[in-house]
Amino acid sequence: MRYLRERKLDQMIKELKQPVLGICLGMQLLCKHTEEGDTECLGVFDNNVRKFTGNLKVPQVGWNTATQLSGSLFEGLGNDPWFYFVHSYYASLGDNTIARTDYGGMFSSALSNDNFYGVQFHPEKSAEAGEKLLRNFLSI
Repeated sequence: MRYLRERKLDQMIKELKQPVLGICLGMQLLCKHTEEGDTECLGVFDNNVRKFTGNLKVPQVGWNTATQLSGSLFEGLGNDPWFYFVHSYYASLGDNTIARTDYGGMFSSALSNDNFYGVQFHPEKSAEAGEKLLRNFLSI
């Protein structure tokens, strides 16, 4: 965020009108606040980013499902597609949540607000489901 603010990219990003897809940290930066460095983020999504706690293996590395899908980003992906995750922080559930994943509790694995989309997983590493999601995004 410091890099974005120093270059005034924080304001420019929020003013974009074309579809924007934030992947992993990119999605987290579009949220309101992150526990990582106690940092205010871009606030495009009204979600907070928290660190996994408890007896979980952190970072979460590997395949997991996305459930309760909504919106055109997930068209043609069927129920509960598998995606590849690598992360230690997660976005809370909220009004912008368009997919959920369970890892020690439910979190937002995808978010949407107007022309902004974010996914916590890595579609580029998620085989056919990831390719389909990226194709859907390019069709928006």
